[in-house]
Amino acid sequence: MLDFAPMGFSRKTSVKALGATISIDKLSTVRLQIFNRSFDKSGDEMARFQTAKKAPPPLPAELRDAAIALFAEFGYAATGIREIARRTGLSSAAMYHYLRSKQDLLFELMYDSMQDQFSVARAALESAQDPQGRVTALARSHVLLTASRRLETLVTENEVRSLTGENKQEITALRDEYAALWRAAISDGVAQGIFGVADVKLASFAAIEMCTSVSRWYSPQGPLTPEEISQTYAGFVLDMLRGGGAASAMNKTVDQQKGKAGKSGRVKPPAD
Repeated sequence: MLDFAPMGFSRKTSVKALGATISIDKLSTVRLQIFNRSFDKSGDEMARFQTAKKAPPPLPAELRDAAIALFAEFGYAATGIREIARRTGLSSAAMYHYLRSKQDLLFELMYDSMQDQFSVARAALESAQDPQGRVTALARSHVLLTASRRLETLVTENEVRSLTGENKQEITALRDEYAALWRAAISDGVAQGIFGVADVKLASFAAIEMCTSVSRWYSPQGPLTPEEISQTYAGFVLDMLRGGGAASAMNKTVDQQKGKAGKSGRVKPPAD
């Protein structure tokens, strides 16, 4: 049985995915990366800041939880450092002991979330052999992680637009790397005649969005367990990829777009 630890944001989190237990050790690597950006100097400036460069202390769990809850409820733009500090019982000055800016806080939350998603997906894929098994593993692990970290998923999905500069580029690249796991499995399935979709990228986008949508309605008090939901959604995804109603509609749309594109057959892919 697939089992995920309850939602939590400690610096070290253990989760179980398809029988494989993995340890996600979130020390201060990404925090040092963020911190170093602010001291991207040269010459005398670099020497002047050299002794000051060190990784900021780990974010307290209550600070991470408060930031995620507020970002999910009110949005990043409408949430200030003071609100986060008030929720955690810290002063605004104390907040800056742990972070340099609200932007860096958002980036760290998203980065950690994506790293967890990668770790869980890769662990799930270890026991999967054929394309159908790989897609099933990806769908189930995605839904289980989403259900266990519903608010975190909402923030990660809704606030990419709030990232700026390098932060946005890095998270966008991570999202595409994750989607590549799905594209590879679906593409292999198409090549082997298991799946019948005309556009692998569009199909992977649809599958990921379907699994992520659990974050918008799942409740621990509901009648279905995360395990049951993950199995059902994996079935939905497989049905779509095999050529069910959703896949037929998608293929028809792709064919129409290709027709409009003319002889070149070039169709603009959906934005990730």
